[in-house]
Amino acid sequence: MTYRDWLFRFEAQNAAYASSRAPRVSITMWIPASATKQYLSNILALPPDVAGFPRVSESERFPCYPLNTRRFTRPLFKVPDEDQAFAVWLLTSAPVGDPAALSAMMASNRELLAKMTAVGGKRYSPYSGVMSSEEWTAHFGPELWRRLSEAKKKFDPNNVLTPGAGIFA
Repeated sequence: MTYRDWLFRFEAQNAAYASSRAPRVSITMWIPASATKQYLSNILALPPDVAGFPRVSESERFPCYPLNTRRFTRPLFKVPDEDQAFAVWLLTSAPVGDPAALSAMMASNRELLAKMTAVGGKRYSPYSGVMSSEEWTAHFGPELWRRLSEAKKKFDPNNVLTPGAGIFA
């Protein structure tokens, strides 16, 4: 692919997804570098119908690249506790009109997210599906979650900010 095509590869993918009307079942995770090799074996072991990865030249693919976690300094943007991590994006979509495939992909994603949490990984919430209160607490840690919940009650008592995400439901 040309350099220009590489730079705009996500725009092309998004256009293809939008035109297909296929339901997306994507997740984005930050995996500690020490656990990445083992964790990726979980993803590569998925059957093709459950994986649902975009195909390029008859091979399945998903983005995975290294991150220096020291560069992320915002307190609410959670990354693994190691200096190096890998971003893993599972940009999947289920076939249109196939609720069984959609359910299988969602179950697979829940399992992958549980394994990710077990090895010290963190999810990028906007691209990782709905989380329960327990998952939010584990994601932020009990003390930060308590402070965040108190601030939400104080400054947004009518739940105007981000009601759709159901973070404080």
